[in-house]
Amino acid sequence: MKPVSSNSGIELYIMNKEKSMKNNMKRIRIFFDITQDELAMKAGYSQALISKLERDVILPAPSVEKMKMKVSEALGYPKNKVFPGEEEAE
Repeated sequence: MKPVSSNSGIELYIMNKEKSMKNNMKRIRIFFDITQDELAMKAGYSQALISKLERDVILPAPSVEKMKMKVSEALGYPKNKVFPGEEEAE
């Protein structure tokens, strides 16, 4: 898995997909042909937790914010691109 630059084709890939999804985690994971298991291993979480994050079934909490940051880092993509509407940590 390689990190992407902001001018890569993934920007168009994300923009052209269905807008109803609350985050882009699954889109980015699929774009890089990464399974939930692979992402979970790289981020240090279970596959079940990755699935819940993709489906937005986890309530906001400090531990969830840390998890989102680690998943974004594992994808090699900025958190605010994986989870639109969220600010990057200063």
